[in-house]
Amino acid sequence: MIGFYSPARTVGNVSCPALLQVMSNDAATPTNVAFKAAGKVQRATIHIHEGGHFNPYVEPLPSVTIEEQLAFLRKEAPVK
Repeated sequence: MIGFYSPARTVGNVSCPALLQVMSNDAATPTNVAFKAAGKVQRATIHIHEGGHFNPYVEPLPSVTIEEQLAFLRKEAPVK
């Protein structure tokens, strides 16, 4: 069934704030597919990075993507 999995089918149901970190040369999730999905999310924040699918896990990107995630959480789900 994994071959039939497509988050794009249900992404329009996302009503909470969502962070999408898109890689410019991602073969698994091409940029145009990510943008199309992001357009269906009511409250999407999008960050684009140079690189492929696994680059967020290889320096120097992890520190950048993690800081984006923390900033997103501080804004959208602040601890009171």
